[in-house]
Amino acid sequence: MLNEKEFYEKLLLINQLTLELIGDINEYKNTRSKFKILHFKDYVDRKSTNEDLQLNNNCEDVLFTPKEINKMPKEFRKLFRTNKISAHVRLQKNGSYEIRCQLNYNQITATAKTIEQAKEKFITRLCIIKDNTKIVSKKKILFGDYFVKWLELTKKPFVKETTYADYVKLYNTYIKIAFECKEVCKITQFDLQAFFNVYESTGKYNTAKKLHQLMKAVFEYAYIDEIVSRSPMAKIKCPTGEKEHGTALTLEEEKNLINLFKTKKTVSLQAFVFILYTGIRRSELASVEIENGFVNVTCAKIRKGKKEKTRRIPISPMLQKYLPQIDLEKIKALKMTNISKTFKEFMPTHHLHELRHTFITRCQEVGIRREIVSLWAGHVADSSITSTVYTHLEKNEQIQLDEIKKFKY
Repeated sequence: MLNEKEFYEKLLLINQLTLELIGDINEYKNTRSKFKILHFKDYVDRKSTNEDLQLNNNCEDVLFTPKEINKMPKEFRKLFRTNKISAHVRLQKNGSYEIRCQLNYNQITATAKTIEQAKEKFITRLCIIKDNTKIVSKKKILFGDYFVKWLELTKKPFVKETTYADYVKLYNTYIKIAFECKEVCKITQFDLQAFFNVYESTGKYNTAKKLHQLMKAVFEYAYIDEIVSRSPMAKIKCPTGEKEHGTALTLEEEKNLINLFKTKKTVSLQAFVFILYTGIRRSELASVEIENGFVNVTCAKIRKGKKEKTRRIPISPMLQKYLPQIDLEKIKALKMTNISKTFKEFMPTHHLHELRHTFITRCQEVGIRREIVSLWAGHVADSSITSTVYTHLEKNEQIQLDEIKKFKY
């Protein structure tokens, strides 16, 4: 049984040994990071020379020196320094040394009588691979042609028609004028950063984000297609700013909009009132159907390939008042872009989407339960509103009809 003094002495010894072990491990890591080990495989015994004996005894110490790594093409140096590429060396039956590895689906081999000559040849092969990549990238492929083909083959079959139309619009409005006639392989990081900097100065952060996603995706595809040796989008900084959150119309602004509707009754104004008192998205307007006191719409947030989901919003007393003056078929036929522009003409300080914010705000102001408002708005269940609660409320139409009666002010 150890006494207290002996116990602490043992404890100090263990601590000291632990620190020494950690130091040895760190030293080993620092030393190993300075070189690239060439692993020997399929070693064939033969009559040993001094060089062979040295390699047999220290085969794990055969390495690329920092000087040799610096002779490699720039894009490969880090890969060898950090051991992300594994090169192997083997002694052949004829006494020559073969170094080999696979890089970008290319098998690279170099054979020579000595290990140093083999390493020199291996580095030369790396330079050839790099030059070949450049030759591939010099194929005259115009960005406009490539982008349109990429959209057609990789996006159109897998996204909704409206989403695809948005991609085409982004290309025609912003990308085409800047890059259509440039060769894919000649578009530089400076070209791209200058392109995105324009949106920093104009404050179009949302547009910049969408363009960044598209351009990054198309250049990643061009890299896989072996049109470029690397993506010029890799280091591009996308302009970012504080996201503008929609603001609800004031009661005075809402009153003015209703008065315009009463006097002019244009199809656009009819659509504005309908959105104002249902909270639907503009992209959902075309799917509107009215049935048994409910407005039914197809949710716009469902991805292609997923089952479409119908959302039901009970007709409020506010909507019921103006519904006879609204031509449902005409407002369903309106184009989304046109209705947004027209709304700006009537209310320059607001966006069309803010009519949806207004509906949600008024629901909260009159005391409608938050989870029911989220259900009508088509928001997904979160940590505070479980899917079980949503399902219960969705199926219980009487609760919804009772709550919508509050929507009167």
